[in-house]
Amino acid sequence: MHEANLIRKEENEAQLVLIPAGSFEMGDHFSEGDNGGNEGGDDERPVHAVELESFYMDIREVTVGQFKQFLQETDKVLGVVILYLS
Repeated sequence: MHEANLIRKEENEAQLVLIPAGSFEMGDHFSEGDNGGNEGGDDERPVHAVELESFYMDIREVTVGQFKQFLQETDKVLGVVILYLS
């Protein structure tokens, strides 16, 4: 991991790495979906290109507790996630 791509958040000492912009193909390439293996599910077709802008991602896993704390401190509302974490 190249040091120039790392940033450190002082408030919680998280280390984040830059994920560069790019694209990937999303979908069922092998027809191994949830329909008995014969074809991909409706939500897996058609295979399509997804473009992402660059973003930072924590280099370590975030625990449920850390995520819950983040939601509480930032007043974020993420629908069903709130129900699960309550």
